[in-house]
Amino acid sequence: MILELGAVVTGFILAGRVGARIAAELGTMRVTEQIDALEAMGLNSIGYLIVPRVIAGVVMFPVLYVAASFVGVTGGLLVGHLGGFVPAGEFVEGAREFFQPFDPIFGLIKSFVFGFTITSISCYKGYYTAGGAEGVGRSTTQAAVASCVFLLVADLVLAATLL
Repeated sequence: MILELGAVVTGFILAGRVGARIAAELGTMRVTEQIDALEAMGLNSIGYLIVPRVIAGVVMFPVLYVAASFVGVTGGLLVGHLGGFVPAGEFVEGAREFFQPFDPIFGLIKSFVFGFTITSISCYKGYYTAGGAEGVGRSTTQAAVASCVFLLVADLVLAATLL
């Protein structure tokens, strides 16, 4: 849970929910020429629209990873104990025996990378949307799918280099 599932499952959920929303918001702003209006007023549209979203993803994704890991481990303990599969003491003893101090650090590293990946891909797809409402739908779908694929690639690269 701490090593893999907490970050990856949370990443998939956020890619589908948050990533698609970011792409749809920016795509709609692009096709309705709101981004062009910002640039005509002399504002840096990338600094105004994209940078805050990427920073928010990088900052908040680790918080969600910690919450997901805590809920997952606690849920496993409760289901194991209340279902009569594993006594609570044995569950905690096994968790302590197999716990590696680098596991939560690795999970946090992954969560920072995943937060950046999801938000940057979604912002890119939304910012460069073209083709009206159909283009917004296409960009939204592409953002969600590309984010999920790149999450798996980033997970593979991080596991190969850090573990």
